[in-house]
Amino acid sequence: MLIIEAAIAKLGEENQMRQTQEELAELIVAINKYERAIKNDGCPSYIAYTRKNIIEEMADVLIMLDAVKKMLDIQDEEIEHFRAFKLNRLLDRLKKESEL
Repeated sequence: MLIIEAAIAKLGEENQMRQTQEELAELIVAINKYERAIKNDGCPSYIAYTRKNIIEEMADVLIMLDAVKKMLDIQDEEIEHFRAFKLNRLLDRLKKESEL
């Protein structure tokens, strides 16, 4: 976490928030490229490349989310609370769909 704290101190919170948005957008683009490659029966090497790109962008996003957590003093327990709530809600939806 020291690297993230140093980045926030040197680059500033506003810059780090903007960087987070950019990294999220890059992940969206990477996912879109992967989906297009799969849908269009892309060559296996291009599909592998787009998959690797998703992994790289996910790493960037996770780093930036750690920065956001630090800047906003968000605790893991707070995130886990909402994560559990949303997973339970998803489970309820899936159960309801299977009952149709």
